[in-house]
Amino acid sequence: MLIVKLKKAFFDDAVARLYRAIELIAQVSLNIHDLIDVEKFKNHKVFHINRKQFKTQTKFDPEIPKMVQNWNIKEYEDRDKTFKVPKDKSYKILEAFGEDLAKKYFADERLKNAVNKRNDSILAHGLNPMNKKDAEDLYNRVLYYSKFFWVDIEKYMKMAEFPKFK
Repeated sequence: MLIVKLKKAFFDDAVARLYRAIELIAQVSLNIHDLIDVEKFKNHKVFHINRKQFKTQTKFDPEIPKMVQNWNIKEYEDRDKTFKVPKDKSYKILEAFGEDLAKKYFADERLKNAVNKRNDSILAHGLNPMNKKDAEDLYNRVLYYSKFFWVDIEKYMKMAEFPKFK
C-alpha cells in the first residue's frame, strides 16, 4: 500500500516540476527581451523584472506599463528596483511584445486543462492526487514549449538518461 502511495506522490512531484518549467520558459523569454534583473538572478536565483529595463523596453508602447500597473503587483507599487510577475502575467507581457509563444500559450486548451489539474493537486491548491496520464499530458505540453528554445532538446534528453546496466 505504501509503495502505491509513493508512486502517486511521484506524479504530484513531477507535475509540480513541470509547472515550474512552463513558468521558467516565460521567464527565460522575458530575459531574451532584456527584462530580467541580472544582479537579482546572480545573487538570489530569482527572475525579477528590472524596472529601469522594463521602462526602456516598453517606452514605445505605453500600454504595456499601464497593463502591468493595473495588476496591483506589490513590488511594482512599492517602486522597488525590481518586481516579479506570476506565470500568466509573464506570458501577458510576452503577448504584448508580440511573442508567438505567448499567443500559443493562451490558445492552448490542453495546457490549460493540465495546469488546472495541477492547481487542484495536493502540491498546489487542492487535495486531488495526480495520476500518470495527467503527468504525461503536462510533460508533452512542456516539451512542446521547450522546443521553442532548444530544437534538439529531445536528443539531449536522450543523452542525459541514466545508463541501463545489464
